[in-house]
Amino acid sequence: NGQLRLEDGELSGSELPLSLEALQLQALIAGERVQLSGNWRSGEQGRGNLSGELSWAEGLSGDLSVQGQRLPVKVEPYAELEVEPDLQLQLRAQQLAVRGRVGVPRGLISVRELPPTTVKLSDDAQVVGRETPQAEPGLSMAMDIDVEVGQDKLAFSGFGLTADLRGRVHIGDNLDTRGELDLVGGRYRAYGQRLTIRRARLLFTGPIDQPFLDVEAIRRVDNVVAGIRLSGNAEQPTTTVFAEPSMSQEQALSYLVLG
Repeated sequence: NGQLRLEDGELSGSELPLSLEALQLQALIAGERVQLSGNWRSGEQGRGNLSGELSWAEGLSGDLSVQGQRLPVKVEPYAELEVEPDLQLQLRAQQLAVRGRVGVPRGLISVRELPPTTVKLSDDAQVVGRETPQAEPGLSMAMDIDVEVGQDKLAFSGFGLTADLRGRVHIGDNLDTRGELDLVGGRYRAYGQRLTIRRARLLFTGPIDQPFLDVEAIRRVDNVVAGIRLSGNAEQPTTTVFAEPSMSQEQALSYLVLG
């Protein structure tokens, strides 16, 4: 039984996307239960707080609530974002449940180049002469999170594309996603031309890393609209050149490249 207080703490490091400054944390311990409350500052305008309770009477269990406003998050070397979480975490019998909302109202995502491809051994591969340690059963996780993007301005730049991201995605168990992100006010560079984005959507209906593309980038020449259409799974999209009014692909490409 007792009380613990942490004052003016700091948690930071190059591998952490978020730094915690001026951390104030209070723990009230009563037998096999502890009540937690605290707050912190991140950057000039970021503020966060947490509260909840943990118990270890019959295994570790607990409930925590985490909120934040204008928390600066860096994902090196690609993104600098402001994140506003409102999450509830519940731990029961080796299962962590996370539910709530995360807002990403503003920031910049800039992809200069993709990381070098690496090939990892699959989990069932065995190396002769080397003992493989038995993996401990991991903590299972249930998720029910709504991510709202671009309420203010979230800019994207990469692969010849510049645009603002806007939309909403729901993340469920095993990072299964449902939702749509739109690329607004975009420009796309292809065939030596800067094309206008007429429509650009990322459609999520499954694994978070396999959205479907629905993109049209166009160039207007007199009464002709020539453009590029990207569609299909993001891993293997289909690219077609088109024109309005309809014409052969060779003619459409001529309008697109030469005007």
